[in-house]
Amino acid sequence: MEAQIINISGVIDEWGYMTSYVKYYLRQYKDQPVIVRINSYGGSVNEALAIAQAFIDHGNVTVHLLGFNASAATWMCYGAKRVEMADDGFWFCHRSTISMDIWKDMNATDIEALIQQLQSQKKSQEAIDLMIAKKYLDHAKGNAVNHTIEEIIQLMNEQRWLPAAETHALGFVDAIIKNAKSVTEDSYNYIRNAATKLHLPGLPEREKKDSFLQRVQKFFGVEKEPEQEPETPPQQLESNAGEGEETTRETNLIHTIMKKEFITVNSLLGVEGLQVSDGKVTLTVEQLQSIEDRLKESENQSNAMEDVTTILDGVSANVKAIDGLKNKVLAVLAVVNRMPVAAPAGNQVHVTDPEQKRLDSIKQHAVDPINSEAAKYARK
Repeated sequence: MEAQIINISGVIDEWGYMTSYVKYYLRQYKDQPVIVRINSYGGSVNEALAIAQAFIDHGNVTVHLLGFNASAATWMCYGAKRVEMADDGFWFCHRSTISMDIWKDMNATDIEALIQQLQSQKKSQEAIDLMIAKKYLDHAKGNAVNHTIEEIIQLMNEQRWLPAAETHALGFVDAIIKNAKSVTEDSYNYIRNAATKLHLPGLPEREKKDSFLQRVQKFFGVEKEPEQEPETPPQQLESNAGEGEETTRETNLIHTIMKKEFITVNSLLGVEGLQVSDGKVTLTVEQLQSIEDRLKESENQSNAMEDVTTILDGVSANVKAIDGLKNKVLAVLAVVNRMPVAAPAGNQVHVTDPEQKRLDSIKQHAVDPINSEAAKYARK
């Protein structure tokens, strides 16, 4: 029997991919094999636990971890009977987190109460961390890889992206999906740049693949030998003898090397690499202007993104509490998509009197559509 497909490619919470979404499709595919393809940064611990239980209840779920998966997505899949990971994918685990927002005047009594509250929250987070760590430990043990809780917690503290081969070797996934091609070069570079801007751990370097020409050369057995460093010609060294002492003088040959590590800068300047001499790089006026223009463009884009974030935060207190612009947009989009088509947001008020039209408009927007609609889908 051919397996049915369910895709989860976004945040896992009551605004994105929620339990009700997964349960709905699992009910449609009852008594059928199901493949759940996941590409998610994680989200709510509560929703992830509920989705994992939904996998268990169905009983015939295989998870494919594609692209970049982090946080709750890395253990939510353990409700499935089998977990496979794309060979070009990445896996990221960390200690659980909660949003903290403390900004008010407090006296000594208030501060003491806050300390007690934080200590209680700390114990709760530690309990959640142990629950998550045990999930990793148990799944690895099922793959004949033994860890201690302390080792798992240490890995969660490291907060680093693991490639598929290492994830599999640690026992956190059951198998590798060969030639998955789940991560394009563009998506990899996008995630790498985003991680840098958000001060997240950098992505591991991807395995460099041979070009088409290199593959053809290997096929015909004419692979090009690596170029050897050129030897310094004898004429570049001169010897001068004087009063019994022999001195050697090297000519003023400037040794330069092409720096190809700075991929983004090289791409911006339209060069293969930058010439380095004595640890310094010389740029032309045109190259400096290109950098200046790109910085201005980036600043304008950053300001525009901040404006969009401010607008979205004004939609709802729930939206404001969500981290990340993309997650905010996905949250609003998820709710808008669930709204009845017969009553779209911003419906025209058919009145002729301008004052009455203004009052009706105020009444219409007095009820927050995001919060009221979301309440319908909140799990009881």
